[in-house]
Amino acid sequence: MNRSLARRIAGYWQKRPERAVEQARALRAEGRLNEAELILSEQLSCFPGTAALLTEFAKVAVARRDWSTAAVRWNEVINNCPSRPDAETFVRASFSLRKNGDFEQADRVARKGLSLYTNDASLLRERARNAFAREEWSEAAKLWEQVLHTELGNIST
Repeated sequence: MNRSLARRIAGYWQKRPERAVEQARALRAEGRLNEAELILSEQLSCFPGTAALLTEFAKVAVARRDWSTAAVRWNEVINNCPSRPDAETFVRASFSLRKNGDFEQADRVARKGLSLYTNDASLLRERARNAFAREEWSEAAKLWEQVLHTELGNIST
């Protein structure tokens, strides 16, 4: 897909960016990452800060296994969207940072998520994985124990 076609598609979707997200998601699932990225970048020029567009844009970078780009894009989702990101967004951002080798920043992102979603098991698991990646064994063990208690508490409720 060339840039002029992407612009025409962007114009078509101009009042419905969620449709562009659906198209990009289908392209990503099909492995047509360049086309998905082109549509999303055109849409983001029209609708900057749109959570669904930014999220799908980050997912394209993850599909490429381009961890540094993914980390930047997840950071944009966290910092530039008008609504509060969900816990899974913080997990994905932390994961991308860890895969990029930035263990300290990965843990900061997971902690930020936990400040909003106290005792979220997925964020606690992410912190434990970050501690393990840093080879902080006692911290990792402590965090895994916290994950277990949180998950057991969720089962009984």
